Amino acid sequence: MTDAAPTGARIDRSAARTLHIEVAWGDIARADGEVCAVGHYIGVLPQDAEEALDKAISGVAPDAREPAGRAALLLTQLTERGALRGELGEIDFFPLAGGRLAAIAGMGSSGSFDRLRLERLARALVSCVGMLPAHNTISTVLIGSGAGSDLGVSDCVEAIVKGTVCTLAANPRLRLDRLQIVELYLDRALEARACLQNAADTHGPEWAAGALTVQVHPSVRDEARLGGRIGKAFGCSMLLGALAEIAGGGDGTQESPILAPLLARLPVDEAMKTEVRKLLSDTRGARRETDDIERLRAMAMEFRIRKDDGTVRREEHPVRLGFWSDRDRIRATAITDTVTVTERDLADRLALVTEAVGRLRNPEPKTQASDAARLFRLVVHPDLRQLVTEDQRPLIVEVDPTLASVQWEMLPGRDARPLGVMRSVARQLRTRYSPRPAEAGARRLLRALVIGDPGDPARGEDLPHARDEAKGVRDILVRTLGADRVVTLIGAPAAGTGAGPLSKEGIPPADYVDVVDLLLSGDFDIVHYCGHATPLEAGWRFKGGVLTAADLEGILRAPSLVVANACLTAPARPSEERGDHDEREDRPCHHNLVASLADGFFRCGIANYIGTAWEVESKPAKAFAERFYTELFAGKKIGEAVRLARESLYASSCATTCVWGAYQHYGDPGRTVP
Repeated sequence: MTDAAPTGARIDRSAARTLHIEVAWGDIARADGEVCAVGHYIGVLPQDAEEALDKAISGVAPDAREPAGRAALLLTQLTERGALRGELGEIDFFPLAGGRLAAIAGMGSSGSFDRLRLERLARALVSCVGMLPAHNTISTVLIGSGAGSDLGVSDCVEAIVKGTVCTLAANPRLRLDRLQIVELYLDRALEARACLQNAADTHGPEWAAGALTVQVHPSVRDEARLGGRIGKAFGCSMLLGALAEIAGGGDGTQESPILAPLLARLPVDEAMKTEVRKLLSDTRGARRETDDIERLRAMAMEFRIRKDDGTVRREEHPVRLGFWSDRDRIRATAITDTVTVTERDLADRLALVTEAVGRLRNPEPKTQASDAARLFRLVVHPDLRQLVTEDQRPLIVEVDPTLASVQWEMLPGRDARPLGVMRSVARQLRTRYSPRPAEAGARRLLRALVIGDPGDPARGEDLPHARDEAKGVRDILVRTLGADRVVTLIGAPAAGTGAGPLSKEGIPPADYVDVVDLLLSGDFDIVHYCGHATPLEAGWRFKGGVLTAADLEGILRAPSLVVANACLTAPARPSEERGDHDEREDRPCHHNLVASLADGFFRCGIANYIGTAWEVESKPAKAFAERFYTELFAGKKIGEAVRLARESLYASSCATTCVWGAYQHYGDPGRTVP
C-alpha cells in the first residue's frame, strides 16, 4: 500500500466526507457491508464469528455441524497449515457472495490482545478498505470481545470507532461511508448501541473530525434476515421486562391479574413481595420509549442477567498457554473461552528450571512425581496453576526452543495424575516457518509410509527392535487402510545387492534416496518412522545420509501426521539399545531433539509431529502405536488419541518405567486424520 495519489488524480483535502456508524443485530456472515471483518489469532482455528465467515467463504451451510470435516473450510485449512498467520494488523481478504469481501484481521498472539492493539487493528483495517475502489462500507464484529478476552463491549466499540475516525480524518484519500458494528446477541447489540449513543451525546449527533463528519444512528437494525439470536440468559431478562410491562396494568394504574399468582409462588414474606411489585412498576414507569419493542428491550437491559452471554459452543475449545524465556526470566500468557491472563513472569527462574528439567529426562518412577511437582512449582506461575491442574479441556502449550525441553506432559494435574494422562496436551513452537497454502487439499483415501531401522549396521546403527515396531505398525495400518495404501520399508540396503534384511518377506529396504523421492511425491498423509535421529542435523539417520527438512524442500504435499520413535544417534553400545537409565548423562542433547525435529518438519508443511523424548523399547512403542492408531481411525482427535495411548502405557507400566512420558505431540490436538 502507498500514500501516493493515482496518476492524474487530484486529491481535494477539503472535500467533506460523512461516516455513518450504526449497530446491527445479526450474523456477520449475513451482514450487508461490502467488507465483513472478523479477527484472527495466530494459530487459533476459526470459531464463533470467524467460523461463520469461514463457512460463508467456503460455501458450507451455516448450520452445518460437521461440514465434511475441516477439509471443507478454507480458513480452517489455511490456519492449520500456518498460511493464514494473523500477525497484528495483517489484513487478508477473501471473496463472499454478491461481490462482498471478508476481511480477516490479524490479532497477534492469543493472550496479548488489548484495547490499544484493537485500535491499531482498526486503523489497519480502515487503511486497507479505504483504498479499495468499490468497497466503501465495513461490517465488523466487536473484535476482541469474544471468548477468552478481557475487552468488554464498551472497550471494543470505543477502540474501533476511535481507530476508524482518526484514520479517516488523517487521510483524505481513504473513502469509507458506513461503519456497521454487528453483534449476534441482542443484549450485546443493545449495549453497543448505548456506547455509540454516549459518544453522540458527548460530541453531538454529528461531530466533525477535520473534514470528516461522523453521524451516529441510534437504532439497532434487526431485520429477520440478519439472523440475530437471543441468549438464554437475556431471554429470561426479557421475560422480566415483560413482567414489568404488565405490573401496572394496561394503563399503568391497575395491576394485571397475571402478576398476583406469580408473586404468590415466591417463597418470601409479603413485605418482599411488595418490594418486587414496586421494583417492576418503577422500572416500567422510568421508561419513556414510545415504541413497544424498544421499551421492552430497555426494561430487559435493566434486568439483564449476566450469568452467560448465551453463546452456544458446538465444540470444546482448548486452553492455550504460552511460555517463553527472556534472559533469566520465564514469561507466560493464558487464554481460554472465559478468561485471559495477559502476561505473568517469574524472575531468576531459568537456571532452576533447566536443572529441574534434567531430573525428568527418562526418570526413575519412584522420583518422577516429586521431580515433576518441583518443576511445576518453578515454571508455572501461581495465577496459571488452576488452568493447568483443574481444567479438563485440551491444553496447547506454545513454547520457544528454550522451554520446549520442559516435560509438560509429566507435570501434575488433578489428583496428582500427570497432565499428559489426564488431558490431551500438544505443543506449538514459536517458529518463523509458514507452510504453503497449496498444501491445503486433502485426499479421500489415506496413504501411509512406514520406515523402520534404516541406519547403517556397519556403524552400529541397526536397531532390531525398530524392525519389530515397524512391522507392528504396518499390520495396524494395513488392517485399517488396506495393503495397497501402506508402503513399508525396513532395514538398510546391503552393499552390492541393495537387498534389505526383510527382502525375503517381501519388505524392501529403507533406502535414503528412495525415501526422499517418495516423500517429495506428496502421496502420503501419514508417515511413521522408527530408527535413529541426530540432534546436530535435526534429521533421521539413514545408511545413505541424514534426512532433514532441507531434503523435502519443494514437496508437492506434506504429510499431515508424522509419528517418530527417533532415538539419539551415538556410538553403538549395548545399553544404547536397552535404554538403560545409567546412560542418560551421555545424551545431553536428546531432550531438545523432538522439538528440533518437529521444527524442521513444520518447515515442510507437516501439521502434527509426535515424537519421543528418549529411546523407547519395542514393546511399549508397539503398544503406544497400536492404541494411538486404533483410536485415531475410530474418529478420535489426534490429541485425544495420543492421551489415550499415553494413558494405556501409564496404567500398565507406571510402577516400573516412565515410558508414557516420552511421547510428545507438536501440532493441533483438535485435528483428526484427513
